[in-house]
Amino acid sequence: MNDLYQKEMLFFDQNKDKLPKWFQTHEYWNIRYADASARMNTVVSREISIQKAESIPPNYYSFLDALPVGNQSAKNNYKYYLFLYELFNKRLKEKKFAGCKSADRLPFHICQAEMELSGDVLDMYKAWAIQLVFNQYNRDVAKEYLKQNSNIFRDPVWLEKLQLSFKSKEKFLEKNKPAPNFVLTDLKDSLTSLKSMKGNVVVLSFWFAGCKPCIEEFPFENALAEKFRDQQVKIVNVCVNTTEENWRRYSERFGLKTINLWANPQWEKSVIEKYDLTVFPRYVLLDKNLNAVETSAERPSQGLENQIMTLLNQ
Repeated sequence: MNDLYQKEMLFFDQNKDKLPKWFQTHEYWNIRYADASARMNTVVSREISIQKAESIPPNYYSFLDALPVGNQSAKNNYKYYLFLYELFNKRLKEKKFAGCKSADRLPFHICQAEMELSGDVLDMYKAWAIQLVFNQYNRDVAKEYLKQNSNIFRDPVWLEKLQLSFKSKEKFLEKNKPAPNFVLTDLKDSLTSLKSMKGNVVVLSFWFAGCKPCIEEFPFENALAEKFRDQQVKIVNVCVNTTEENWRRYSERFGLKTINLWANPQWEKSVIEKYDLTVFPRYVLLDKNLNAVETSAERPSQGLENQIMTLLNQ
């Protein structure tokens, strides 16, 4: 990572005069914040992979010392917000609450932002964090937080944008409504329909080859499949945006123990549209009548087992 970073900065320094001034600034911060985000994320990824705390080398996080947290000149740079997200997650993991009362992810991030950021950056990060929770973790959490904290933005346009974004998703898979059916290929070249699983609690895990967060969840999905093997529960992987060859290769490499399905080109567009697949992994929890109980369920590594147990015991 050091070698890559040095080469990137050297190339940038040698060629920056060919760029407009505004883009020089953008690219400079893009390289620096992308590097810092990757270094922080590497620790988390390794810990998930080896399933234990990583031994951090002394002074590993020294790269943070020279990076500004509040930076108006980077306010339009996506890598900057990713950096803030990784930094605040690091503090949360280390229990460095610094005056923030809640250890829940979203309130903690908003609290950290209010202490560290200002102006447009503060509003933009708040909106970014709420949208991220809505897209990747739990829609209900994001919607309820926004409902209870509608005055958190200095500029009300961000509240309007988020509300419009949330509303635009309502035409897709809805909570307490029947999940759209599909008929997809399994590893034995047989066809499996969602309807055939009626009578079971069903977890749908949507992923694609090369999706790092998806791969990190595979061991936890396998553990769930083993735990509920003799109960009325089906853990179902649905692979999209992937060739059949790569789907089979990934399935073998990671030893998936779930019901493992592939969406061919004829089904792929329908599945992506009807299940509103814009971020991955995406987990959908269905009751025994195949109604959507959670349209953005917890990840297997973060509490999905409890959601399954609650539904199973109803």
